[in-house]
Amino acid sequence: MDIDAFVSAHRPTWDRLEHLVKHRSSLTGAEVDELVDLYQRVSTHLSIVRSSSSDAMLAGRLSALVARARSAVTGSRNPAWREVVRFFTVSFPVVAYRTRWWWLATSLAFVAVAWALGAWVAGDPRVQASIATEEAITQLVEHDFADYYSENPAASFANRVWINNALVSLQVIAYAVLLGLPIPYVLWQNAANVGISGGLMASRDKLDIFFGLITPHGLLELTAVFLAAAVGMRLGWTVIAPGPRRRVEVLAEHGRAVMAVALGLVVVLFVSGLIEAFVTPSGLPTAARVGIGVFAEVVFLGYVIAFGRRAARDDQTGDLEDAPDVAPSG
Repeated sequence: MDIDAFVSAHRPTWDRLEHLVKHRSSLTGAEVDELVDLYQRVSTHLSIVRSSSSDAMLAGRLSALVARARSAVTGSRNPAWREVVRFFTVSFPVVAYRTRWWWLATSLAFVAVAWALGAWVAGDPRVQASIATEEAITQLVEHDFADYYSENPAASFANRVWINNALVSLQVIAYAVLLGLPIPYVLWQNAANVGISGGLMASRDKLDIFFGLITPHGLLELTAVFLAAAVGMRLGWTVIAPGPRRRVEVLAEHGRAVMAVALGLVVVLFVSGLIEAFVTPSGLPTAARVGIGVFAEVVFLGYVIAFGRRAARDDQTGDLEDAPDVAPSG
């Protein structure tokens, strides 16, 4: 099947059905009849796409449109709590899962850069001297690095960390409108900060303190930032290579899906902020604090894989417009 010809031939029908669904509360009798007819026709289109095409985005869009139309026909209202449940079981994890290779590449690149910079700083006293004086490095290593996590009340510190990290994540996602080009620079800045700090701590044999303090919250925090960067760059790439569909259409769908990630990361970074405020500076043994961080990371990745893979198999895209306004029935 020529998918481009199929889309061109039937897009007006899909657009008309979507219009009727969105304005279902004010439809005339004739428009209600038209809605029912278009619902049946688009259901057939969905069956054809699923059996003859591998275009998951198109199948996902039609599947969501058919679900919304069926709900409009039956008139069953969807409770708000179900929308929240759907968001956390479908919209957010499926976008993260579909972005997994961008996400992995971003993570590996960040770690490689931070590690290389850290090794360079740790192994060359001249580099250390160019960064700060001996007194300043000693102050950082012996006091400032650890004191940062306990100098403020835990509750206010958690709130500040959460807001800051959420803004960073939203910033890298927003850079997608510039084709994602500024995102590598933002990642470079963060990788440089981590690498230089780690290198200075390692130069004074304090690497155990460094990892003991950043690992509990840093695993989840950096994972969230990597995900935000990955979806931002992937969205930028859709402008360059939209595939067989119209660039504007693909960009709009990916953009709405990315907003699902932005909203989901607010919760993830809130958890990370709580760990940074209450666990990182706590009196727990280092192994216990690191264990909590590793546990949070494993739970998050397991959640994305389990729910994201299942939603991807059902051709879900994470597009916020895919969420039915009313619950399907029958």
